[in-house]
Amino acid sequence: MRQSTFSIKNFVNIGVNILIIKLAIILFFLLLINCKQCSASLEGSMLYIIKYCPNLRHLILSNCPNISENSVGQAIQNIPTLRSLILTGNKHITDRLFNWISKHGYNIERLGLWPNVADEKIKKLKACLNLRELQVNNNKNITDKTFAKLLKKLNLLVLNVDGCTSALGDLSLQALATFHQNLQALSGLECGAFKPESIEAMLNNCLSLQVRETNLSIRSDLHFNIFRPFNWTPNILSTLF
Repeated sequence: MRQSTFSIKNFVNIGVNILIIKLAIILFFLLLINCKQCSASLEGSMLYIIKYCPNLRHLILSNCPNISENSVGQAIQNIPTLRSLILTGNKHITDRLFNWISKHGYNIERLGLWPNVADEKIKKLKACLNLRELQVNNNKNITDKTFAKLLKKLNLLVLNVDGCTSALGDLSLQALATFHQNLQALSGLECGAFKPESIEAMLNNCLSLQVRETNLSIRSDLHFNIFRPFNWTPNILSTLF
């Protein structure tokens, strides 16, 4: 009778195969990838993410100087389960990325934009009908008129426009009051002053948006600070921006 043999090489091969299978399973069910402030090139990694992470839901790429528009666009196009995409702080990203967002970003619920978005281009976000959280910071291009038109097309729960000196004005506040009555959190630091009637309309209509006691001075000095309901817990992604 022929005797069977089992070498160390066979054992190592089996071990490697098991690890590969485990890794494939982990990647298949992976939901969140956080590459915040990664200075290394992510092009190769993005190819693997697109190929092996079909169920990915949250992709954090804020302050990643070596990420390209094309790789991000391919992720938007090829990962239909993607719900959160954070690109804040990436000054090298251009509005060409809106070509992918407007065509394939209809499932995105949370979006953090790069800081140099052009006034005309942000209109393309109207295609993101499921968008619930929007963050765009330190933008000097977006105007109150354009932003108000966009807000009439969306249904946001969370809006962060800190440092956008011209984006959030009276027209935008009135649009929030009319079309975003379920708004839960709004941050607009350094966004200037507003007419009393605009602020009152928003506070009276956005009933989920409660003002902290320390910010009640907004009614008199008209300086827009930050609104959050008392029991509001920030989304887990807000700590990753």
